[in-house]
Amino acid sequence: TLEKRLYTTAGIDIIHIGVKNHLEHHLWMIRLTPTGLIKLVDIIQYKIIHQGV
Repeated sequence: TLEKRLYTTAGIDIIHIGVKNHLEHHLWMIRLTPTGLIKLVDIIQYKIIHQGV
């Protein structure tokens, strides 16, 4: 199709862009999850100790 030819002539591979974006998002989530869990545990411990929840 014309659209595919335009991307081919520009040297852009749509599949590779999608995979790259997916991997960047996935790696960001892997880094964020442990940090978020540690902060959540700290908040819960703080509330239990200081507020008696």
